[in-house]
Amino acid sequence: MRIRGGLNDKGYTLVELLAVVVILAIIAAIAVIGIGGIIERSKEQAFVANAVTLKSAARYYVKDRVAHEEEVPEKIDYSMLHDAGLIEVIQDPFTKSDITPSLQSYAIASGERIQAICLIGNSKKLCSYQTESGKVEGPVPIAELKEENITDK
Repeated sequence: MRIRGGLNDKGYTLVELLAVVVILAIIAAIAVIGIGGIIERSKEQAFVANAVTLKSAARYYVKDRVAHEEEVPEKIDYSMLHDAGLIEVIQDPFTKSDITPSLQSYAIASGERIQAICLIGNSKKLCSYQTESGKVEGPVPIAELKEENITDK
């Protein structure tokens, strides 16, 4: 007569533990890949939001100029808006560093409307867009401010 109660009855075998570890590793790898894509997409959305912020500041700049019966320039750059106190320094979501106010990033005004934006970050830019006939370099029309139009600098 044999007495039961060996090691296999009280715990898991090494093979069973290894199988669990392998399954968890596969799940973790899938999660890391998915989270990486979500983080990159969030950075792109934040960059587009920065361009929209530049547009809003330019719109207030135009309204102020019109209210004071001053001429509205066609090109309203980031440094003008910053100097006027209408926008704070923008943080680049890709590098987590500030985008220095400069002439490189700007809004195009036509009358009292903002027509297009060009935002140049530290590593990426939103200053070109795709049309049916190909890629257009230059300020992006407001309707085309999308993540797909962000390119490397």
